[in-house]
This record gives sequence, structure tokens and C-alpha cells, in this order.
Amino acid sequence: MDLARGRRWELEWGAVSVYDAASDELLRRVQLPGATFAAARDSCPPDIVLSRNGALVVSSNAQPRFWRISPERFEVEVYDITANAEDDKDFGFIGLGWIDGENILQAASSATHTAWRIDLRAGAAVKLAATAARDERCAGTPEAGMRFAPR
Repeated sequence: MDLARGRRWELEWGAVSVYDAASDELLRRVQLPGATFAAARDSCPPDIVLSRNGALVVSSNAQPRFWRISPERFEVEVYDITANAEDDKDFGFIGLGWIDGENILQAASSATHTAWRIDLRAGAAVKLAATAARDERCAGTPEAGMRFAPR
């Protein structure tokens, strides 16, 4: 929910739909170019997170790719991310949360549930070392009070 703009965002297969929160009217359906999602029963779903300015960021749970949808014109930017570790695995990201500003995210690997710091503008993901045990469920953002350090 984007209460400031009165919108509800819903992630679909390869697209995002935006609804007026009051009337439930569909405002726009936005395609995600090159979207690939994993649908296996044991895989965690991709994630979405709103930035302070109302842009929606969407992750793929199958590949290291993100999309940012602008709140004004619904334009889509695609971010292909290079990971600094686990390059022998196919994975995307889940459990998104903002770390700093509107370009730095914390997320979990969809494959191993390890923590990552993702810089969208730089197109880079750095694996983090957790100092406390993680919750391994798909709901998946790190538990409150956890601290992470670059690995």
C-alpha cells in the first residue's frame, strides 16, 4: 500500500498492477521487461518494496535482477546485479528492505537465505555475514536487531 498516493500495488507473473486504494479501480498494469520468476513449491516468492518517493522496486527470485517503477509515469528501469559471491548458484532476492536512501537494499538470497547488500545504481550485490541466527522462512527480512557486515 502506498497510503501517501492512495495506491495499492500487486505483483503478478511478469507484471505489476496498480490500483486506486479507495475505489479498487485498476490504474495501470506495468510489464516487467525480461521478468523471470521461480514458481517451485519450495521457492520463496519475489518481493516488492516502496521507496520514500513512491517508486516501487521489484525483485526476481530466480535471477539477480530488479525493476524500479516510477510513481508518476510508471516508467520501468531494469537493474541487472552482479554478486560478489555464490556465482556458482542461480538465485534472485527476497525479503527486501531499504538500508540507505533509495538505492541501497538489504535482501536475502532466494536460494540460500544469506543476507546481501544491494546497490542498485552500481549494479552490485555484496554478501553479508550475519552476527545472529537468521529466520529461514520466506517472510524473510532479517529479524529486528540483527547486524550485518560485508563478507
